[in-house]
Amino acid sequence: MRWSPPFFLLCIAAASVPMTAPLHAQGPLAPPGPPAATQKSLQEIWDKLQAVQSTVALQQQQINLLTLQNNALLEASGVVLPWQFKEVAAISAATPPGSLKPSLAFSLGGVPSIAYNSGGDLKFAVMSGAAWTAISVPGSGGITGTPSLAYAPTGHALIAYHGAGTTGLMFAEFDGSDWMVTQIDDGDTGYDPSLAIAPDGTPGIAYDDPEDSRLCFARLAAGDWEFETVTTDFFTGRLPSLAFRSDGMPGVAFVDRGRPGPASPDSRGIYFAIRESDGDWSQDKVIARGNEPDDREYSSPSLAFSPNGLPGIAYESYDNEGVLCYAAGSFDLSWDHQVICSAGDWGFSPTLAFTPSGMPAVGFITAPEWDETPSSISYAVLKGATWDLSYAGRVILDRFDTLASMAFTPAGQPAIAYSNSVTHKVSYAVRGGTTSP
Repeated sequence: MRWSPPFFLLCIAAASVPMTAPLHAQGPLAPPGPPAATQKSLQEIWDKLQAVQSTVALQQQQINLLTLQNNALLEASGVVLPWQFKEVAAISAATPPGSLKPSLAFSLGGVPSIAYNSGGDLKFAVMSGAAWTAISVPGSGGITGTPSLAYAPTGHALIAYHGAGTTGLMFAEFDGSDWMVTQIDDGDTGYDPSLAIAPDGTPGIAYDDPEDSRLCFARLAAGDWEFETVTTDFFTGRLPSLAFRSDGMPGVAFVDRGRPGPASPDSRGIYFAIRESDGDWSQDKVIARGNEPDDREYSSPSLAFSPNGLPGIAYESYDNEGVLCYAAGSFDLSWDHQVICSAGDWGFSPTLAFTPSGMPAVGFITAPEWDETPSSISYAVLKGATWDLSYAGRVILDRFDTLASMAFTPAGQPAIAYSNSVTHKVSYAVRGGTTSP
C-alpha cells in the first residue's frame, strides 16, 4: 500500500514556507520587451534580404537560360511552340483609336507589364501569377496619345507620356511602392514619346515638339534632364522611335510627312538620325516618298540596333496595297529594303526587336478578312535571307481598330500586347506555352 502523509502535515509544511514574494525557478517567463534595434542588426537584416534577392535573381537567370536553350532545341527540331492569350483589362470606349497602342516591357525578374491609355487615364498593368492587375497611375494627371514603358536597371518601371491638354512631356517612375510623376517639358510638346534605356542605365526620350517645330531628345543625367534638338521642321520628326546603340549613342527613326499645299520638296519619307561623338546629330533618308498625291506613303517606323551596332527599321507603306517592310542599315548608312509581308491595306502597327541570337524580328497586326492570313496577331523573324511568318491564331475583325507592341521574354520568346477599340480590351499573347513569366 502506498503511504500518503496526513493532511495536517501537508498544511504544516505549507505554512512553513514564507509567502512574502512569488517563487520563480528561472526568473520571469516574459521578457520586459524586445531588444532595441541597432544599426548593426538592421544592416544584418538588410544584407540577408539582399542576399536572398540576389540568389532569386540568379536562379531566375538560370531558369531563363535553360528555357531559352530548351526552346531553341524544340524549334530546331521542328516543334511549333504554341501561343497563349490572356485578357489584361477593359479599356474605356472613349479612348481615341489612334491612342490605343499599348507599351509592353518585362521587369528584371521577367514579369510582363503594360502601360496604356484608357479614355485619357494612364494605366499600368502587371502580371501576378496567371492574373493581371491594372491600376491608374496616381498623380499622372491624365494622358493624351500613347505611353512608352521601360524598366531601369534599378528595377523601377518608367513611363513617358504626353500629359492631358498642354501639360507637355511627363515622366512617371514606380519604385515598387510609390509613383513619382515629373513634368519634363511643358507646353504644347511631348507628343509621340519613345522611351529607351541607355547601356549605362539612364533613360532617354525622343518626342515631337510642334510648339518649337523640332524633334527633341531628352536624357536624364545626374538627376537632371538634358535636352537636344535632333532636327528642326514642323513636319519632320513625327512618330519617333528611339533606340540606343551598344556604345551609348542614341538613334531615332522618324517620319517626314511633307508640307501642306503645293507639292513639297523631295523630303517626305522615313529618316534615321544618330548622335555623333561630338554631340551633333546627323540624319540620313532611309526611303523617300515622291511628290505626287498617289505616290507610295510610308509610316510607323520602329528602330532597333543589331548586336553589332547596325540600325534596322521596320516600317509600313501603302499605294494600292499595304506592305510591311524592313530596312537593314550598313556602316556607311546605305539601306537594304526587304518585304516582310503584303496586305490589302496598311495598319500593321509593327514593333522591331532583335532575337537573343541576333536576328531581326517583328510583331505586327494583319486583317484575316482582307489579307487572307490565318490570324491577326502575327510574328516574323529573318532566317537566312527569308522572313519566316507565323500567326498566333487570334482573329480580330478590323486591323485599323487594333494596335500592338512586342517585346521578348527573358526566355527569348516573343510576346505581344494589343488593344482593340471594338472589343474595348487590352490583351497579351506570348509564344512558348504559358502566360506566366
